[in-house]
Amino acid sequence: MELSNSTNIRTESYLSYVDNSRVIVKVRGWYKEQTIGSTLAEGKTINEAENEAIEKIYKRLLNKDDLRINKNLPMQEEQIEENKLDKYKNRSYKANSNISNNRVEHTKLDLPNIPVDWSKELSSIDLQLEKLGWSKTDEQQYLLKILGLSDRSKITSYSKLKIYLYNLNSLEVGTFPNQIDFNLEELILKSTKLIEKLNWDMSKGRELLKLHFDCNSRNELNQNQLLEFNMILEDHLNSNYSV
Repeated sequence: MELSNSTNIRTESYLSYVDNSRVIVKVRGWYKEQTIGSTLAEGKTINEAENEAIEKIYKRLLNKDDLRINKNLPMQEEQIEENKLDKYKNRSYKANSNISNNRVEHTKLDLPNIPVDWSKELSSIDLQLEKLGWSKTDEQQYLLKILGLSDRSKITSYSKLKIYLYNLNSLEVGTFPNQIDFNLEELILKSTKLIEKLNWDMSKGRELLKLHFDCNSRNELNQNQLLEFNMILEDHLNSNYSV
């Protein structure tokens, strides 16, 4: 999708509904500080639902002519979706009265916006590679180990790009790919230490797993998912320290 200037886009994400089988996220959007309404999307995880909702917002932006013709269009679409959500909540609550979270009312999510333009992240990667003194071959070896990809151009997911940059930035100068190994047990151990630093109990960790990965145990996660889980925990930890 091509928009004239991605910096003019602003979105906010809210958790509207969650039960044992699905998550519904609401995303509200602005373009040049003009509201373009909000939209709802469903997925098995928060990331899946949020990505779907953001894509709907971008599609709405690509049809800006429709918004000029009818400025009430975003509000009309929003009301239709809110009515659908209310009906769904009422129907699902009767069937799942023991699920306490299924009555969440648009709890705001501290999730990063997914930008259209990745140039900032790509520039940061180039700077870190230069700092580490890595060659193109070194980068390719590291990409194979961390993401199973042979070249950076094959990264098509923003979350994978963030995982790559996050872990690249954690490396010390003098470290090379042949010294790095991603062991699942060590990644799980790291997440345990992060959870302890956050002063969370394991139920809080399982709640995060359910929301982001639709699973109940870290043993169900693959390497990429464990790397992402640890990155999410680090973000929570840094947020706590910055308060």
